Amino acid sequence: AATAGEDYELVLVAAPARTARLVSAARRLGCRLTQVGRVVAGPPAVRVLDLDGRWRPAPVGGFDHFRRRA
Repeated sequence: AATAGEDYELVLVAAPARTARLVSAARRLGCRLTQVGRVVAGPPAVRVLDLDGRWRPAPVGGFDHFRRRA
């Protein structure tokens, strides 16, 4: 993602106790951070909040680099 020549955004997970250090490091490096979610206890699931305020399953998609192509 750092040198491929396209625009990317990296996703990471950080413990709440590390937020201040992460924000400080990002400012020092000139990086922008955007909080997009949180990790909670429970069965595995990725959900998104729609414009009407309802939780929906996250769409499955993207490019699969490991899928064999005919």
